[in-house]
Amino acid sequence: ADSPVLYHKQDSVVTLTLNRPATLNAMNEAMLAELERWLIAVEADTTVRAVVLTGAGRAFSSGGDQKRVRQHEGQQSFFAGDLGGTVIERLNRCVLRLQRLARPVIGSINGVAVGAGCNIALAADLRMASEAARFGEVFARVGLVPDGGGTYFLPRLVGTAKAMELVLLADIIDAQEALRIGLVNWVAR
Repeated sequence: ADSPVLYHKQDSVVTLTLNRPATLNAMNEAMLAELERWLIAVEADTTVRAVVLTGAGRAFSSGGDQKRVRQHEGQQSFFAGDLGGTVIERLNRCVLRLQRLARPVIGSINGVAVGAGCNIALAADLRMASEAARFGEVFARVGLVPDGGGTYFLPRLVGTAKAMELVLLADIIDAQEALRIGLVNWVAR
């Protein structure tokens, strides 16, 4: 269970679990490379009928790991055929793979999903949030623009005006508000 992404297949459903609970599943190069590797495997496995994407511990994902070492970022290969790249490049490839996957992807958001963590959740076809889930496009707090497809997915789910509000104010919203504005499909009690 030391892998940054856990893979579990039961019958025809694959669960991919972001697994860095000590960092609230902050995404680094190794995690995104492992997620990409599993998504490639799922694409090739014709017995998979659905994918569930979730996070270990009390978070879905706190976004990009701001404490990651950037000195050699993008130079490491993690699996055969790995295209390499920075965290952002890997994140974007994972988001595209989630979107293009010919099976439904269900985001099971069990806790905080902010920044890139929010955006990878938005890339799922359906999103189910726990009562503990919190969402936020917090990029403005650090002077950045949303990455990982956030500027594409967010207005399509909640409308342009609400998307602008969420991005520019960088507020954190709870699961019930996310349901009310259409960011998630269900809230599990």
